[in-house]
Amino acid sequence: MIEFEAPKPIAQSGVALRTVAENMMRPVSRYFDENEHEIPWDYINFMHMAMRATGAGSLAPRESKKEGDDAAKKDRPPIGYQSLAFMLETLSWGDVGLYLCTPGGGLGAP
Repeated sequence: MIEFEAPKPIAQSGVALRTVAENMMRPVSRYFDENEHEIPWDYINFMHMAMRATGAGSLAPRESKKEGDDAAKKDRPPIGYQSLAFMLETLSWGDVGLYLCTPGGGLGAP
């Protein structure tokens, strides 16, 4: 049977990402559309600090190389790229142009 609910880690990160998209990206979206050559330093610095605080170097999923991973992989498929797709969709809803300024390798990761 197909399950259509998002896995818990993705649902938990969704709250934070929607908050960033609604409160940080969408209010300045029109301004940066009209002033497209300005750099959104507030957004870039915030995302850099947030990614550093969570231990993420980029939005790209990490591949785990732990000993007991074979058993976990048989139980359920990995959600790394599903999580990446959800993050990109949510941040793109905020503003695609601002998302492309996000530090790290998000655009080239897939």
